[in-house]
Amino acid sequence: MGRILAFLYDIQTSIHDTFADRIASFAQSHDWAALLAILPLGVVFGLAHAMTPGHSKSVLASYLVGSNESRWRGWPPPAFSPSPISRQQSSSR
Repeated sequence: MGRILAFLYDIQTSIHDTFADRIASFAQSHDWAALLAILPLGVVFGLAHAMTPGHSKSVLASYLVGSNESRWRGWPPPAFSPSPISRQQSSSR
């Protein structure tokens, strides 16, 4: 698992550095075409970023493993809800 996370981190770092360089170039040249050309990298960056730890995935996984709830209880993803803990508190009222 450590190699996968290192690989994802390397992808993120590479894309981040590319974005930083291109944005700095755009700031000087104001070439919108060059800026728009790198936007698809944002999708790849987002995918790599979403697969790394954080974003409540650990909390959600711990909650689901430690409860008797259905695995579908974890839906909707944390992007649509503050946290599984707050969902549990609101559903118990």
